[in-house]
Amino acid sequence: MLKIDQSFVSDLTDDSDSQEFFVAFAAMAEVLGLAVIADGVETSRQAEILSEIGCTGAQGFFFHKPMPASDLCQLLEAQAHA
Repeated sequence: MLKIDQSFVSDLTDDSDSQEFFVAFAAMAEVLGLAVIADGVETSRQAEILSEIGCTGAQGFFFHKPMPASDLCQLLEAQAHA
């Protein structure tokens, strides 16, 4: 897995160089058989751009704030039953 630091994600919506960086790393990761995960995704636009680029994973406040593992289990169980 190739994890990309949040400092690159934060500039993603305003900086074409950051987008080109992700395109290059996504291509490199694909050749190497690695998944790409972006750290620090905070907006829907960042998530959308990453998806368009081919980033296969992301984490950050856009999806959910950090929580204890026990709370995560409860959240996942509740969503499974919804």
